[in-house]
Amino acid sequence: MWHIKTFLHIFLVMKIFLAADVYSQPAEIKKTASASHFLKLTRNTLFDQIDSLKEITPSLEIGTEYSGKIVFWGRDYGLKQFGFQPNIQYKTGKGFYFGCSSNFWSGYTTPLMMSTLSLGYEKQLNSWIYTTINYEHWIFHHESDLVINQFQNLYGIEFIFDLNWLRIEPALYHMYGIEQTLLSDISLKGDYKLFNFLKGGRVFLKPEALMTSSTSPYLLFPANSNSNTTIDETVTSDIAISNFKVVNYELSLSISLNYENFEIKPAYHFAFPEISEGEESIKPFSYFTISFTYTGFTGSKKIRSLFKQLRKL
Repeated sequence: MWHIKTFLHIFLVMKIFLAADVYSQPAEIKKTASASHFLKLTRNTLFDQIDSLKEITPSLEIGTEYSGKIVFWGRDYGLKQFGFQPNIQYKTGKGFYFGCSSNFWSGYTTPLMMSTLSLGYEKQLNSWIYTTINYEHWIFHHESDLVINQFQNLYGIEFIFDLNWLRIEPALYHMYGIEQTLLSDISLKGDYKLFNFLKGGRVFLKPEALMTSSTSPYLLFPANSNSNTTIDETVTSDIAISNFKVVNYELSLSISLNYENFEIKPAYHFAFPEISEGEESIKPFSYFTISFTYTGFTGSKKIRSLFKQLRKL
């Protein structure tokens, strides 16, 4: 419980410090959540989505994220590796979006670990509540001793309660394949404008506090671990809601630099994993990420030209 109190205290201090210049987003560019789960298996998104219901022009988002540490539910299993996640997403302008991404991990001889196909639908329920239903299919490109390979699919529902100075984002996901588990995230996010630069450039400070829970915390362990941690093979997945246990808390602070159609977002993360049954010890750690995103609208000449080039491939 001390983790939760600490998160709330830090978040409230950030709010008070920045209250003089809180950025209330205009209605036409409300943000919604994204389902870029595999790289860290948290709702730290590759990039914030422009709400498809408010932006009626179809759009194409192209980006990539670098992560200094590959993290799964607050664990890295001692694998000292970094990763890249290039991503492309198309939005119809009517609530639907489609995307794909790839994950490259430096700790493997063949860096391409897996690819993700995703689709979803966004809906604005009223002036301050949004919801997203999404599905992801994971394609693994080689064998791995990590338990994450036991999953091939994810679908879930996400909500956003936008209070202007604070966004509350609960989410529930079902991950399944050879194994299955329910995953729950509760996130508190802020979006505070710091200053403008040049013509049209803006800089935002974005703190976040995240709590991740799962009904199957034993799935945290590697399938073929050389450590002292073992899995009882007689255990079967039980996705009953009553079995939820907290597996990780995380604080992050990012700076978002927006200029025209581009966004650069460096972020620093502090993970506080909760020890699970079978784990001898686990320590908090930190890691760095940075993402680059370009958003183009399909009505523009540049995007039409890009589509023509893609058709020729």
